[in-house]
Amino acid sequence: MKLLEKVRNLLAIINQYFNKNNVSSDKILLELAEVKNQLEHAQLLFNSQTNLDLIDSCIYQIDSLEAKYNYLLKEARKKGIKNDIEYSLAL
Repeated sequence: MKLLEKVRNLLAIINQYFNKNNVSSDKILLELAEVKNQLEHAQLLFNSQTNLDLIDSCIYQIDSLEAKYNYLLKEARKKGIKNDIEYSLAL
C-alpha cells in the first residue's frame, strides 16, 4: 500500500509541475499577443500625429513596448515555447 501511495503522490506532483508550466506558457503567449497589438496601435497613432509633443510620446511608447516584447520573446525562448504566432517585429 505504501508504494502505491508514494506513486500516486509522485504522479500528483508531476501533474502539478506540468500544469504550472502550461499556464505560464499560455500567459507568455497571451502577453506577447497583447503587446504586439499595443505596438501596432502605437505605430498607427504615431503615423497619424502632427503635434511634435505627441509624436515624442508615441516614440517613447513604441520603444517601451518593443523592450517589453523582446523581453517576452526571450522568456518564451528560455521556456522552449513554440507557437504559430509570428514573433518578429518589422522595424
